[in-house]
Amino acid sequence: MSELEQDKYRPSLDIIIAIKENFNSHIEWLIFGDTPISKNAIFNLAIEAQELELISLFREFTKEDRDEIIDFIKLKIVRY
Repeated sequence: MSELEQDKYRPSLDIIIAIKENFNSHIEWLIFGDTPISKNAIFNLAIEAQELELISLFREFTKEDRDEIIDFIKLKIVRY
């Protein structure tokens, strides 16, 4: 799993399908990193442009950097 997270290993199609079935994941997310939006999906939460930028930038970090950023955010939330 760590090799997958570090982009050192690319799973076969059989593995992707097994992950999809066992964890009820979207194949698009497993392959491209994006979750498809259903035509029937209704969102009660509007995402602001700044939040979209944050998500876009966050996706460019390594897993270790993402974990560090999340820990920092949690520290900031506790302070307020």
